[in-house]
Amino acid sequence: MNEQIPPDDDEDSPRELRELMARTDLFLRANQIEGMTNDELRNIHRVLHHPKFLDDRWLPLIEREMRRRGMINPS
Repeated sequence: MNEQIPPDDDEDSPRELRELMARTDLFLRANQIEGMTNDELRNIHRVLHHPKFLDDRWLPLIEREMRRRGMINPS
């Protein structure tokens, strides 16, 4: 009576779930950034460059949006 239930083939592996969560997080952040004003982008960019608050997840997305808007030179 102590049978193990085989895994469901439709279930995602933990790795696939982490990848999906990361992609979703990036998508949500990018959409949030697109809705910011130029002043908001400049302010958050300045804050994220502070040595005590360097965020390698948001900064590339912020800079990409600033480049798209012509606020900073393309890299």
